[in-house]
Amino acid sequence: WAILAASTAILAYSVYHAIQDDYLIPSNIICRHLLNSFDPNDIIGPTGFGDKKWIGVTQTLPYTIRFENDPKLASAPAQTVTVTEPLDSTVDTRSFRLGRFGFANMSFEVPGNQSFYSGLLDVRDSLGIFVDVNAGIDVTKNEAFWIFKAIDPLTSQSPVNPLAGLLPVNDSVGHGEGFVSYTVRPKGSSRTGDSLRASARIVFDVNEPINTPTTVNTIDAGLPRSNVRLLPSVVGSASFNVSCSGSDDSTGSGIGIYSIYV
Repeated sequence: WAILAASTAILAYSVYHAIQDDYLIPSNIICRHLLNSFDPNDIIGPTGFGDKKWIGVTQTLPYTIRFENDPKLASAPAQTVTVTEPLDSTVDTRSFRLGRFGFANMSFEVPGNQSFYSGLLDVRDSLGIFVDVNAGIDVTKNEAFWIFKAIDPLTSQSPVNPLAGLLPVNDSVGHGEGFVSYTVRPKGSSRTGDSLRASARIVFDVNEPINTPTTVNTIDAGLPRSNVRLLPSVVGSASFNVSCSGSDDSTGSGIGIYSIYV
């Protein structure tokens, strides 16, 4: 899966000599390191059924958005990570619920059955900072959001030190990885064949936003039906056949499996 990276951009002007009016004019050397972010990213949606990734209209659908501070590109931790996702028109906005989130090899649970969360996480023992977290859904934009900000414990402001942040450069044990998750359900008014698309946007610090790939599922609004053929009231042998059958609406996903309960 793709990665988020904080990279170092080096702006340099090399020494040159300009000859003008018989004078040799040397220039100064200017070399400055700018600690930026770079953010490829990834989103994982429901597996679904078949090639069209069919999902039921009553299903609760899990999504996870992941990011990583790539050790090949990064030279510093990210101090601010912002994740936004416009919800598809086929999503029931009222069903949106926040799931777990994590960064720097730590995972946090959103308490209860909530669509909004705000908190100040004390990670001074591991990162030397607080992390301000705000997450939820903007009902005016129909958009889910997560905002993580590193906070200097001494000043209660963003750290001045560019090497202090919430998402370190990744290592072999995953300190530079992070994720957010949530669940939603399709609208009850959805019809069979409607699509449900999800694509998130992630920003590290002050960089331009980059969109994740889009995950697409197809909604099956019709419920399948099944039945077991009746058995005689008395069976005279130790083994006997049980027969079942089922059907789905003609434009739906069809029947994938039967579960038989005894």
